[in-house]
Amino acid sequence: MERTVKVGEVYRHFKGNTYEVLALAVNADNRERVVVYRSLANDKVFVRSFRGFTGEINKDKYPEATQTYRFELVEDLETEGTETEDLESEEVAAAPKAEAEVKTEPKKAPPVGEVTSYEYKAAAEGDVEPMLMEFLETRSFEEKLQILRRMEPIMTDKLLDDMAASLDVVIHDGDISDRIRELKTCLTTFDKFDCSDRFERK
Repeated sequence: MERTVKVGEVYRHFKGNTYEVLALAVNADNRERVVVYRSLANDKVFVRSFRGFTGEINKDKYPEATQTYRFELVEDLETEGTETEDLESEEVAAAPKAEAEVKTEPKKAPPVGEVTSYEYKAAAEGDVEPMLMEFLETRSFEEKLQILRRMEPIMTDKLLDDMAASLDVVIHDGDISDRIRELKTCLTTFDKFDCSDRFERK
C-alpha cells in the first residue's frame, strides 16, 4: 500500500533531523510527483521525488539506520531531539530537480540586504553580472523566476550558487540544467506559499 504524505506534516529523517512538508507538486518535465519540504533545524528547503521521500532505507548502504523508511511521520514533535544532521551528507541522486506547476499573484520578497546574512563580496569589485543584481534587487518571487529564465543561456554554477545563497536555500550539485530547475522549484514554492517571512531577521 502506498504511503500518504500531507502538507504541514512533520517527518523525521533516518539520520535524526525533522522536516515539515511545504507542498506536494508535479515535475513539469516528466509528470513525476515530488515533495517540497524544509528543515526545522535551519529552514533549508529541499525537493525529493514522492517515491524517494516515502521509500524504504537501503540497509546495505545504511546498516546502522533504525528506521524502516527514509522519512517517518512524527507523532509527537515535542519529544523529538534537536539534531542538526543535514540532508547534504546523504546521497541525493534520486532527488528530482523539478519546476512545480504553480501560478499565483506575485508575492513581495524582502528588500535586499535584509533577507539573509549573505553578502555578495564581488559587488565591491564592480564585476557583478547585471541580471544577477536585478535578481537580488527585485521584491517579487515571480520576477526573480523570470530573471532566472532569461539568465539560463549564460548561467554558471557560480551565478546559480550566488542566487541560491541570497534566498538561503541549498541547490544540490549536478548538471547545470538540473540545478536551474531545482532553483525554479524553490522560487515557485516561495511564491505560492508566500514564504517571504522566512527571511525576516528575528
